[in-house]
Amino acid sequence: MKKFFLAVLFLLFSLLVAVVIFAKLGFIQPSEYILALLERLKATRPYIEVYKTGLEYKEGLLNLDDVLKERQAKLAELEEELKVKERELEQWERELKAKEEDLAEAEARLAERKERLVKEEEALGKLDRAAAVYAKMEPGPAAKILLTLEVEEAAAILKHMSEKDITEILPEMPPERAAELMRAVTGS
Repeated sequence: MKKFFLAVLFLLFSLLVAVVIFAKLGFIQPSEYILALLERLKATRPYIEVYKTGLEYKEGLLNLDDVLKERQAKLAELEEELKVKERELEQWERELKAKEEDLAEAEARLAERKERLVKEEEALGKLDRAAAVYAKMEPGPAAKILLTLEVEEAAAILKHMSEKDITEILPEMPPERAAELMRAVTGS
């Protein structure tokens, strides 16, 4: 086992010496290969960019003032894009707020309508019950009680009664009041 380990160690050392010799002679450039590998990794990519920028500057291929101006221009462009997005977001927020207010108003109107409908249903229920009571009474006493009510109130009760019951009650009333109630019932 020891011989095998030494043989592997010797091969690795020989390979390393060969790479160094070929690199010195200019046949291979391992640094470019290593940089290409590291550049593929997301974690090391920004560092490789900085390293390459430093190499370009060192070799005189790069003017840092130009790089600075380029990056400032890019930054200004990004800031302008951000301002546009912020304005769009503010507009959307205003629209959303307006829609929320419209929705709140619509909900309030709906609640009002619901409340009115509940009250109207209660009133109709009361009128139905009153009409049922008057229909079960004898026509004479029913007519006398209806005469004590306001015209609108008596007409509303009569509207909830059958025609048969109305034709039995109205003749028990004075003709003027019966005619007035019929006009109110028929809406003419």
